[in-house]
Amino acid sequence: MSENIKIITENVFMSNSPEAITEMVRCYFTYALKEELQLIYNDLLIEWEFIDYDISEQQLSTILNIALIIGRDMELLDKMDSTLKYLEEPGTGLSLYQLYYDLNNGVIDYSTGKEKFDNIKNKTTVIANCEQHRLLSLLEHTLLKEHSEIMDNTENKLKENKEEVTKQEVPSIKTVKKLPIKTKFHPKKNVPFEKVSVSLAIYKFKNSKNIHEYSQTYLLKSKGYQEYFITMKQLRKLKRDKEGYWIEVVYLDENFNFDKKSMLNLKDSIEPQQNDKNFKWPTTEINEETSESENNIDLNSKSALRDLGYRITGLSRKERWDILANKAVPKLGLKRVANMIAYLVRGRKSMKDGIKRNRNSITEWEYDLQKLKDKYYRKDFVWPFTDIKKNLHK
Repeated sequence: MSENIKIITENVFMSNSPEAITEMVRCYFTYALKEELQLIYNDLLIEWEFIDYDISEQQLSTILNIALIIGRDMELLDKMDSTLKYLEEPGTGLSLYQLYYDLNNGVIDYSTGKEKFDNIKNKTTVIANCEQHRLLSLLEHTLLKEHSEIMDNTENKLKENKEEVTKQEVPSIKTVKKLPIKTKFHPKKNVPFEKVSVSLAIYKFKNSKNIHEYSQTYLLKSKGYQEYFITMKQLRKLKRDKEGYWIEVVYLDENFNFDKKSMLNLKDSIEPQQNDKNFKWPTTEINEETSESENNIDLNSKSALRDLGYRITGLSRKERWDILANKAVPKLGLKRVANMIAYLVRGRKSMKDGIKRNRNSITEWEYDLQKLKDKYYRKDFVWPFTDIKKNLHK
């Protein structure tokens, strides 16, 4: 079987069939093809946006549960969009994964986890036996560890709970503004900032519509106004307490004018946003000289572009251009739109045999990119090449 792995993998991904991809993942896992399985997940993370809206809950449970076993589940969660709805109210197939996730992230305690575990383990028939056995073993190990920690720290937890009950009621904040510069006064309102305690909304996933919890923290408040700001120092502390979770942030420029609003991952490095009036037009060329900034695209742009309806499959060139010209560019700006499309092209080209496998998508994306350049781009820099170096795909 190993001799035909390359051919099998390429043909399955070219089919864009969630069912075929799921069965391939399950097959490789069953036959313990560990290295090959890791390579499949590399391609799956790239291809995920094309199957995210079509995959069923049962198929997702197989792919996500196996991802957990091989240590790739968090990468997959970052790519998920439409499929997050299955995790909001997980069915039987995803219940084991959700329980493991909640236990490891302190969402539920030992007694609740143990009760759920006992209810689930004899009812989980959606996933195959080999997957079920591995997941049950992981959960049992996690429960034993959780029980030991709880027994060692019972007194501390009781003390913390007592202190939490006696805390003074604080305002609940869903969105916070990022303080763009160091200052003690609001330059527009001409009022000082005061440090206050608030409960800030924490989200479990980037695209989640539901608030996971509220976390008590300190923010700066414009005196006399219901306007809250977070500083870099406060962000660093929040990252230590809630690493891996998400908050909703409004970014301002140095004059305290609105720039953008986006979800911020508390495991990422947070730096002030910059508004470049002139930017280097993105390249779709794949080589050693492609800059790091061209590869580190704001993934919110990717989601925003798709949310506006832009996609290759199912749309004509005219329909795509209507979306780009009338929705994407006015709302997101030329820089974000162009960078995202170029990023998609480079991603497809960088795959093994990517130019051949993704010829249609690459052609259509580059057509749209060229049309954007012709229509909106100012001739103030050299237009980049879109050819890739031949030696990269030998």
